[in-house]
Amino acid sequence: MRHLALTGVLIALTACSTPAPTSIPPATVEAQPTGEAPSQPTPQTDDDAMAEMFTDLPTPGRLAVLGADGNVYVLGSGQAPLALTDDARFEDGGTSERVYVHPTWSPTGWLSYVSVDVAEGVDVIAARPGAGTPPVTLLNSDSGYIYGYWSPAVCDGGPDCGRFAFLMGDEGQIGFYLSEMTSGSPEPTSTERLRLSGSHYYVWSADGESMLWYRNSTAMSVYDVAGDAIVREIDESFGLFQTPDWASGADRLLFTRQVDGENQLVLREGDAQSELSGAFPGLAAFSLSPETRWAAYASGPANSIPYAGLTLTRTDGSQTFSVDALDHILAFFWSPDGSKLALVNIEEAQPNFEANGRLKSLSSRTQQQGQSVLVWYVVDVETQELTRLEEFLPTGDQLYVLQFFDQYAKSHQIWSPDSRYIVYAEELADEDRSVIHLLDTQNPGQNPLRIGEGRFAVFSFVGN
Repeated sequence: MRHLALTGVLIALTACSTPAPTSIPPATVEAQPTGEAPSQPTPQTDDDAMAEMFTDLPTPGRLAVLGADGNVYVLGSGQAPLALTDDARFEDGGTSERVYVHPTWSPTGWLSYVSVDVAEGVDVIAARPGAGTPPVTLLNSDSGYIYGYWSPAVCDGGPDCGRFAFLMGDEGQIGFYLSEMTSGSPEPTSTERLRLSGSHYYVWSADGESMLWYRNSTAMSVYDVAGDAIVREIDESFGLFQTPDWASGADRLLFTRQVDGENQLVLREGDAQSELSGAFPGLAAFSLSPETRWAAYASGPANSIPYAGLTLTRTDGSQTFSVDALDHILAFFWSPDGSKLALVNIEEAQPNFEANGRLKSLSSRTQQQGQSVLVWYVVDVETQELTRLEEFLPTGDQLYVLQFFDQYAKSHQIWSPDSRYIVYAEELADEDRSVIHLLDTQNPGQNPLRIGEGRFAVFSFVGN
């Protein structure tokens, strides 16, 4: 396959996608682009109307959906769809006046989302869907929201106490905020800006009492929440990567160090450190499987993507294999049970591709010569089998998450809790609308299941 320059690829993909009212940026200071949406459905709160909007989920867990009407919905298997908001607004031309973005689940049942209103600014909101309690506004700001990540554990403030760390664009830098809340109060227990820096990536510990911070691409440290203090500095000459990975329960820290100007993937366990790769050039992306038995890593051109050379290695060094068939990888995500890795590759459209025993029919806009599309694959880590699943054109919100997947992989779950289904948002270019699809990785011959219209969706970490 010929080389696909990232800029050209993303322009091509975006040209075939309807611009989202707001898009999801990485953990750097960037303006949040606005765009014109397609014809907007009327917000729905009637149960029968919502039941017609969405298909019942075939899997445990809940989906938070950014609807095509700009509102937030929650879907659950065997449950009536729940509208968390109903006041999104669009001007006649389709430009958003108020829209909801950035849904993020907590493993303990909280869901955060963000209201972007041209007159009232940005509201960061947390709710417990179905609990019968009002949502909590964590922050109102004129600054842009960037990213959020929930603590995986219940905090000391009560049986449903939650902690939410999020980033805002403040004073031309990154403001790092921490909120604590319970569902019994309409106000957060606390919301504080803890730090201001040029870039700020972070990973929660399993007990929710500390975080691994990586700031300004130079300083890595462990932050204690209760003490509001740095309790450990990681002394290393770091390689070129966006965010480290940390399995705090096993005290396993994954990052790249610099070796003669190149990256080397290393796993630090307490005071011991092991090398998981040789030296390789360019930008590194990597992640530990949930049970920490495997590490996946890939490299791209310096300061750029897509990635090539995806390698999976056991963290004990006993086994390594590469996925050589794919050389323009945009993203990869571990299944919750660690048995599979979902991959997104950038490829040229194959309008005559015989997919799953049927003739694949792509829209006329993707049949242009040289048109790029994204393709879902899944690799089984035990058998090393690579399976091609489906081509798609992502929505704007979906594309941003994929571009910065190593940041979102810990906080946003594309896999169903039973490690079977993958959720994604796709533009149907010829129909001028976007839909939410589920891919059944156990039955790759099946068509994707259409859940309903929407711009983005994310699974809960646990079942209903």
